Amino acid sequence: MDRVVELIDISKRFGRVAAVDSLTLGINRGEVHALVGENGAGKTTLIKMISGAYRPDSGQIVYNGNTARWRSVHQSMQHGIGVVYQELSGALNISVAQNIYVDREPRNKAKLIDWKELKKITLDLLKTVGLQNVSPFEKARNLSVAERQLIEIAKALSFKAQLLIFDEPTASLTSKETENLFEIISRLRREKGIAVIYISHRLQEIFRIADRVSIMRDGRLVDTLEVNQATADILVRKMIGREIGKQYPDKAKETKEEVLRVENLSCKNLFRKVSFNLHKGEVLCFAGLVGAGRTELAKAIYGAIPKTGGKVYYLGKEVDIDSPKKAISMGIFYLSEDRDVEGIFPQLNILQNVISAGLGRFVKNGILSWKSIREVSNKHVQMLDIKIASLQQQISNLSGGNKQKVLCARALCIKPVVLIIDEPTKGIDVGTKAEIHQQIRNLADQGTGIIIISSELTEVIGMGDRILVMHEGNFKGIIDGHSATEELVLSKAIL
Repeated sequence: MDRVVELIDISKRFGRVAAVDSLTLGINRGEVHALVGENGAGKTTLIKMISGAYRPDSGQIVYNGNTARWRSVHQSMQHGIGVVYQELSGALNISVAQNIYVDREPRNKAKLIDWKELKKITLDLLKTVGLQNVSPFEKARNLSVAERQLIEIAKALSFKAQLLIFDEPTASLTSKETENLFEIISRLRREKGIAVIYISHRLQEIFRIADRVSIMRDGRLVDTLEVNQATADILVRKMIGREIGKQYPDKAKETKEEVLRVENLSCKNLFRKVSFNLHKGEVLCFAGLVGAGRTELAKAIYGAIPKTGGKVYYLGKEVDIDSPKKAISMGIFYLSEDRDVEGIFPQLNILQNVISAGLGRFVKNGILSWKSIREVSNKHVQMLDIKIASLQQQISNLSGGNKQKVLCARALCIKPVVLIIDEPTKGIDVGTKAEIHQQIRNLADQGTGIIIISSELTEVIGMGDRILVMHEGNFKGIIDGHSATEELVLSKAIL
């Protein structure tokens, strides 16, 4: 078997937590090898060891037959290992060519950048990844997420990549962009013999693109299977070590009093004349394609962007919410889809992140009650089953699913009347998804009115008591969630 990389009994610990524990695995040249597991299973730690971001505490990494002791990501990249993360790292204010060849630009005899040669070699790479219509000197910030991902692939190819690693690459892509990415991956492995490690929580993608799949749980390798011998049920059972049960909880049986009403709300160039209401204990889902205006509508209600027309009524009274601070003080809370940029405070610990929106609750006579803070934080951590070492652990070290749960705990601290959650399970494994869905329904059963924005049709239909559909900024109607189908929602979303 022609191995590109072989991991032999490698381990990595963070304090008392074994992120990867005595794992042995081989990746073959020219194969797409999927890696699946719950958030916190150790997948990201594993690929960071392969790429040189972390050094193993023990064990051996063999790359092309030689022991690899990478001192940095740059060093592994020079040897042909490229990583494309869900959160892209490219510099937005420089050109495509500079992103690919930063500090490696071709030079002329005067040791100045040879711009003609730089353009030529960049165009060759862009053609390889299907971006022949993109100028080498276009600023990266003007590209879409999908195009920036392909630039990361081009950068890896410029180092003569032999191993490409993708970490949740389709989380922010449309179905067409996803299919394009798959075609490029297939061509690279077929024509250039490049090995691919592919991490995704979307199991249908594993069956679409991979040759073999390895399952991780609690830092250990559970099993490696040929994809044609696996099923979704087998993978889920091995991932979580138990039967998952129902994916979505029961919906609300009755509609209670109105907590929020929006009439003809508009925001210039983003959305127009949207009207709906939200009831106590209801889950209302916003559906639509990327760019439909769903997030912008939520942010206008929350006061994060200004509205240009229409009215908002809260608890029966017309209100003017001109800032998130005002919305929070009233009991309206919004959780962004971009948890790493607009959600967590990465430099703070878990306890500080949990209480950050509701500090006023814990002040008495001008003094913070740390006892109450710890009691409330521990209560929400236990209730949401957040997997942490301690409340003092830095939040940036948590998995995506546990970060999302910490943000939910933050919302619970202010006891919201209305909770808006944008893409609540983006990049989250199937087991944690079911837990978050149940917690959302539990909160609704306690009386909170909840708005979910989701690009996953199954989630919209599974969670929504009602479904509001938008298309290119226009309100297309509301569907009863108890009788909704994917075809009905999609037909409104694209027409």
